[in-house]
Amino acid sequence: MTYTRNLFAVMLSLTLMQVGAGALAVAVPLALSGSGASAIAVGMVAAFYAFGFVAGAQFAPRFIRSMGHIRCFAAAAALAAVLALALRLDDASLSWSVMRFAMGACVATLLTAGESWIADAAPREARGGLLGVYHVIAKLGLILGPFLIAGVASGSSEALMIAAAMFALCLIPIAATRKAQPAPPSTEPFGPRRLAQAAPAAVIAALMAGLINGAVTQLAPIYAGRLNDAAPLAAAAAFNAAIMFGGVLSQWPAGWLSDKLDRRYVVAGLAGVSALAAIALALTPANAPEWLVIFFGFVWGVGAMSYYGVAVAHAADRAAPGVTAQMMSGLLLVWAIGSVIGPIIGGAVMVTPIGAPALFWYAALGGFTLLGAMFLRTRIHEATAEGEKDPYASVLATSTAAAALDPRVLDDEADAIPTAPHAPVAPDIESPSTEEPVADSAPVVEPEPEPEPALEPEVQSAPEPETEPPAADVEPDPEPEPPAVDDASEGAEADATESNDDTPSELSDGDENDGGGGDKTP
Repeated sequence: MTYTRNLFAVMLSLTLMQVGAGALAVAVPLALSGSGASAIAVGMVAAFYAFGFVAGAQFAPRFIRSMGHIRCFAAAAALAAVLALALRLDDASLSWSVMRFAMGACVATLLTAGESWIADAAPREARGGLLGVYHVIAKLGLILGPFLIAGVASGSSEALMIAAAMFALCLIPIAATRKAQPAPPSTEPFGPRRLAQAAPAAVIAALMAGLINGAVTQLAPIYAGRLNDAAPLAAAAAFNAAIMFGGVLSQWPAGWLSDKLDRRYVVAGLAGVSALAAIALALTPANAPEWLVIFFGFVWGVGAMSYYGVAVAHAADRAAPGVTAQMMSGLLLVWAIGSVIGPIIGGAVMVTPIGAPALFWYAALGGFTLLGAMFLRTRIHEATAEGEKDPYASVLATSTAAAALDPRVLDDEADAIPTAPHAPVAPDIESPSTEEPVADSAPVVEPEPEPEPALEPEVQSAPEPETEPPAADVEPDPEPEPPAVDDASEGAEADATESNDDTPSELSDGDENDGGGGDKTP
């Protein structure tokens, strides 16, 4: 029960943090757009947030190692709350870019500290189910956040205050836990080049997920806000919820299908679904029913928000034993690089005469590009054998510490333990119970007649006494008695072989029994 209470405290803190981050993801683009900033400026601010997230993910383990989990979590949450409130001090996009960069680093640090804590506190046998629970809770936090600010005016300080309050509240559960702080995360990600050599299809899918999904999730509030001029935050919150909900529902069906088929075909199919839904969103006029746009957003989320997990599963299939965690962390880095570039491209296309719908034309182009790349990879490289696949597991693009929660990493670590050196040990351990030790010990004790033939070449008279005991019975008994007793008593330990040579030739039946007893004693 102790570890359950500690896990609940850490997960509650992360959920409250996700609520605040989700609220800002909708409030910031609409506030900038309402202040007169262009779409490309909004995209630049979003890119700085993603860049800060990448930097935070890289340096967070060092901060945790030097400060500890609780102190690092508390410092990042406090700084994020201050930054959320400081956004109202200036409307310039440059200052917002700097503050959003710092906020991205804070969010990455919070996720790294919290998820590494969860991975340490969770029992190994429960990590698979725990990963699924945490995945759902994290998505619910991102869905709930925008609805908390849906009733306030766009660009008002109330939305920022609500987000700052969530960052402050996430400190309470983590401060109440009694769990000793775990060791800091130490997973070092693979570089993009090494990843591309091992699983190029997974790298392409992760990069396209960052380029497309990063742009859409950061800039979609501007597209959705035009559907309801009276309550743009409410419309953006509903559209964001539809996208996230579609991604949550499609995770497990997509994973189950990828376990049965080539995962690259599944990625291609999901990319095709997202591309078709993006075309529908691009063609939908601004005066269309709001429910229709929300439905198309749900379909787009079904396709676009689930193929990253399939790409990670494909990389895990191609990973060498012992490096699955590094592969996952490397793919997260590739996704983060794409999420830095994607909002800039998305903002640039939205300033064209097409306007906000151009965002989804860009998403459609990216989806069809990914579809073609996956089919091309299937022609170049054969599919992974079904017996070599690891079962699919849902994955979050949050921090490198999340890889420790994945059950595939635990299986991979078990497979990476070298078993070859232990193979010859088994015969050595079992050999004492076989008949070989008896044969080895026989020459030492020498009670058996079998080792004596080895001495026969040196003492050639030894075979003759063994063949003449019957003749010795015929000879007189009186003479051999005194020397037999003397020989057995004086030279029993000095020369056992001479006593054996003398006694059989001259002893009688009774003396033979005595001599035999004397021979057994030494």
